Amino acid sequence: MSDSWKQAPIVSEYFSGMPSSPMPGQPNAWESAPIAQERPGAFMRGVQGVAQGIADPINALGQMFTRAGSAARLPGADKKVAEFDKYVTQQDAQYKTNIRGGQDDFDFGRMFGNVAGTLPLTMALPAGGTLGAAATFGAGGGALSGALQPVMGGNFGEQKLEQLKAGTLGGAVAGPVGNMLGRAISPTVNPQVALLQREGVTPTIGQIMGGGFKTAEEKLTSVPLLGSAIASGQGRANEQFNRAAFNRALAPFGEQLPDGVAGRDAVRFVGQRIGQAYDDALNAVGPIRLDPQLSTALTGLQNRLTVLPKETADQFSRLLQTEVADRAQNGILTPEAMKAAESQLGQMARGYSRSLDFDQRQLGQAISEAQTALRDAVQRQAPRGAADAVRAANTAYANFLRTQRAASSVGANDGVFSASQLQNAVRALDPTRSRFARGDALMQDLSDAGKSVLAQRTPDSGTAGRLLPAAIAGGAAGGAVTINPWLALGAVPALAYTATGQRALSNLLTGRQGAGYGLLSDAARRLAVPGGVALSPALQGLLNQ
Repeated sequence: MSDSWKQAPIVSEYFSGMPSSPMPGQPNAWESAPIAQERPGAFMRGVQGVAQGIADPINALGQMFTRAGSAARLPGADKKVAEFDKYVTQQDAQYKTNIRGGQDDFDFGRMFGNVAGTLPLTMALPAGGTLGAAATFGAGGGALSGALQPVMGGNFGEQKLEQLKAGTLGGAVAGPVGNMLGRAISPTVNPQVALLQREGVTPTIGQIMGGGFKTAEEKLTSVPLLGSAIASGQGRANEQFNRAAFNRALAPFGEQLPDGVAGRDAVRFVGQRIGQAYDDALNAVGPIRLDPQLSTALTGLQNRLTVLPKETADQFSRLLQTEVADRAQNGILTPEAMKAAESQLGQMARGYSRSLDFDQRQLGQAISEAQTALRDAVQRQAPRGAADAVRAANTAYANFLRTQRAASSVGANDGVFSASQLQNAVRALDPTRSRFARGDALMQDLSDAGKSVLAQRTPDSGTAGRLLPAAIAGGAAGGAVTINPWLALGAVPALAYTATGQRALSNLLTGRQGAGYGLLSDAARRLAVPGGVALSPALQGLLNQ
């Protein structure tokens, strides 16, 4: 290695003043031309390259500081500008001759040194959570890194502007790349997506990634073949969402909806299961008193209906008299009378709630709340041994009311409802609306997650999957089957929306969590910008062409 490295001034001399004459007995390193030497081995080239890469930002700062002094008209500043530029150019030439051997192959060592030299500054910038933010912060970090490259000859202002442009471009590209790589290593899972997955729902890839990805996926539903596959995947996720809602109603019994039961069949199955559980609980409770709390609750419902037409309010009062008061003997309902009252009220509530008339729907809701008040009275008066069974039946019924109302909504196809329809039911069955406003109404966590993540329609979940093989295959005379290569190629993305593909992608996008993955993910997001900007000399060359 040449002794000219020993002749270079130390870093402190950058700011305390450059030596104006050589040491006694030594040649002036700034004036002497570089002398070609034998090219070092790969390891030493890498080591020297890293050292030179770390020195580059320091040299760039020295160039800018001396020019700042010149702009401020400090004495001798113009001379220092020329001396420092000459030193930087000479040092670069000596490095390329003595270390690189005059060859122009890519200098990985210097690139890594550039990354290390600018890392403290670029790491201080935010990484950006979205692709847009990552591009913005990456462009800022890239501009900073580009500015910290020394200028080797030519017009300083023009060269520095080119470095800023190349660095900004490199950072704007590298930022989103690092963001996507970080997501791939350890995805930041949307809490609402995570909730749905815990409930047994597998969203599509666009629904998991959200934002622009979800919007693009929605628009692709109009594309032949692929659009049908996307709609199929969305429909499958929505049916799983329906199943999760019904399972909430069955959870107090430790049960789940049987496979293959959906829509109106699911409403019928869950309703019958809750009815049987309630009947069993009533038999264990015995007679029920029409206590003051029940009377207060029913009176409150009557008062609330006074804002409706008089005939509607009177109709509610007559129902309470017929179905509750007249069945009681001395203010006590036998288990059989209680079952009859509760069952009749439930049947009428369902009927009125389906009405297209607003006043009749309000009457149906009031009847449903009267049924709930009766169930609450049973739970209050249940003996210790039967209280848990009554409580489980009441909890199951409260959840079931919301799924039942959603399944009876206008637009619910054969009783299969959307997340928006479930949320409307959750809101309507919150009497005061205060819990819904706070976000903690019964089943609101599920309806909010579904409305945020899933498609707000109920497409078919199986037709596209069944037709996919037939779509890419064509029949021929004699029973032969030929494959359409273009449709087959177009069907590849559609595989992501089959049941298996959807499940595999869900696990891939959300399955890697933990501290180790988080550290690797953060490193990928943050190191991408200085790494991309380290390629700015190459980008600068492209811009100059």
